[in-house]
Amino acid sequence: MVVQSVTQPLVRAEAGRSYGLKALLVCLLSLAMAIPALFVFLILLDRQNSKDRATVELAQMVGANQQVTGPVLLAPFTRTELRTITESGTTRQVAQSIPGIAVIFADQGEADVDLKTEIRKRSLFEVPIYEATATFTASFALDRAPDVPRGSVIDWSQARIYVSVSGQQGVLTSPQVRVNGVDSPLEPFVLNENGDQGFNDGGIRGLSADIDLSGSRENGPSVVEVTTDLHFSGAEQLSFAAFARDTKLTVAGDWPHPGFTGEFLARERKITDQGFTASWDIPYAARGVPGSGDQQLLQRLNPSNVQINLTTPSDPYQSVARALKYALMFIGIVFLTYFLFETVTGKRAHPAQYLMVGLAQCVFYLLLLAFAEQIGFTNAFIVAAVPTVLLLGWYVAAVFDGVARGVIAVFTFGVLYSLIYVLMRLEDYALIVGALVAFVVIAVVMWVTRRLDWYGGRTNVIEGLQEAIGAKS
Repeated sequence: MVVQSVTQPLVRAEAGRSYGLKALLVCLLSLAMAIPALFVFLILLDRQNSKDRATVELAQMVGANQQVTGPVLLAPFTRTELRTITESGTTRQVAQSIPGIAVIFADQGEADVDLKTEIRKRSLFEVPIYEATATFTASFALDRAPDVPRGSVIDWSQARIYVSVSGQQGVLTSPQVRVNGVDSPLEPFVLNENGDQGFNDGGIRGLSADIDLSGSRENGPSVVEVTTDLHFSGAEQLSFAAFARDTKLTVAGDWPHPGFTGEFLARERKITDQGFTASWDIPYAARGVPGSGDQQLLQRLNPSNVQINLTTPSDPYQSVARALKYALMFIGIVFLTYFLFETVTGKRAHPAQYLMVGLAQCVFYLLLLAFAEQIGFTNAFIVAAVPTVLLLGWYVAAVFDGVARGVIAVFTFGVLYSLIYVLMRLEDYALIVGALVAFVVIAVVMWVTRRLDWYGGRTNVIEGLQEAIGAKS
């Protein structure tokens, strides 16, 4: 009975004096901070979705992410098929005429594009938009037979020059096309899957102009020269298809932060604070699409062979999201700092006080997100970090009874939050720097606690119980 009455209180007392148990509790509290950090991340996702919706709404008004295809020659053809029909027990063959569209790509094609950009705001959100002036030239060799089904008859008198701008609402002027020196207007056009031309919900949409090439095929030049200028607007991204067998593309713009993607790398590019220039040479062998065929060939043409993105390097949502990825690590470092103050001063902090410290850091990320929308990430980081560091330092001074300790804490946490900012700016080297910071922190904790008696003056808790029971007897 004596042993039983002494054992239970001693377990509680020893557990309360054990730094080892307190360290485990601090680790658990650090993990628990993932819950409020998750709620901040959900708020971030909601704001990001709001930005995406606002961006889409504004982009749709100016043509969205434009995908542009330069001049392509189209000509209707018919082919005759014999089909077997059985009627009233009699079998007979009937000739059926099937329409189609011959698609012929230019032998040589060039595009010269000039971009003028600006920032438009939708609510709190900024969207880069552009006005593009694109000059296309294309040369079509008519002496090469198009690759259409055998026996097809092409009607060159009904030929068309086809170009495509994916967001036709972004076309700013009525475009013209010049064919062998003769101008014709480009008008809205839809090519259906069966080769019919007409407006409906399906088909390939674009702009086209009627041209009569019947004379050129018989008595005219063997090469058709085509030139057209397109003036259109769009937002965030501009893409071009390799519209000829051999395509040359040059793009110049005043946006200082372009991104180049797509299937082909720019052969030359130059980026300055005033803008950029880039050029591509896409040979026929690299394009992966035949030089001619039927209407299905247009669907095989990749409208995103070349992509120019108007990137915003200081996107606050991306920066805050990256900061949140390291939130648990830095919350844990602050908790470890408080724990080291415990071990050095001998004063104890209650778990509830650790929770308040963790919640203060989670509120830091909420402040960072809220201010980043208004004043940018760098200014928002200063506005959110300075009061958070001062608050944490003041709390150290209050909990551990010492202004000097509070000053040390302010310096320590100031360095820590500076590291957070550096990590967010490094981008490519953030992982290696974060890993090194974690290693240094663990090394410092191990060095400071190298002589700490984790069992509170006993070899272990059981030994402490045995000594206490013996002394009681």
